[in-house]
Amino acid sequence: MATASSPAPCLWGWTRRCLKCTRCCAEVSGNLPDSLNNLQQLVSASFHEVGGVVSVGTDLLEARRIEAVWQRHGERFAHRILTVDEQVLWQQRGCSLNFLAKQYAAKEALAKALGTGIAAGVGFQELSVLRDKRGAPVVSVQDRAAERMAQLGGQRALLSLSDDAGLILAFALIT
Repeated sequence: MATASSPAPCLWGWTRRCLKCTRCCAEVSGNLPDSLNNLQQLVSASFHEVGGVVSVGTDLLEARRIEAVWQRHGERFAHRILTVDEQVLWQQRGCSLNFLAKQYAAKEALAKALGTGIAAGVGFQELSVLRDKRGAPVVSVQDRAAERMAQLGGQRALLSLSDDAGLILAFALIT
């Protein structure tokens, strides 16, 4: 509860308002229905209306780790982590180790977003990451991965991949 000496909290719950809050809270707070007067309810309601983010997963991988695994296990490693369709794409790309590293990081991030990880829940073969016409990743989930996504209330898995200086970054969203 605010006293005469302390300002009332803004929508973010802060008692000291930043410049942004003095602009947004004054405008927004008067326009909200009584049932949505706190930010948590507003955000939650918005996510449910538009199918918002259910879960997030990330993975950061040194590409040389995949190179070391490749040297020990060769194509057996590729067959373990890639679905049949991904293997076709990998071969079209000249059996690139960078492609393998991206697929590995992508599936790790997706499994984290599903809340299971690879070892404790979904398997590599239950997650497929292909590419659209522009080269953007397109995710499909099967079996336990699909069941887990449904349990979370998710309908789609989205993925962003990036690589630079020997590092692969995968960022997955379940919406």
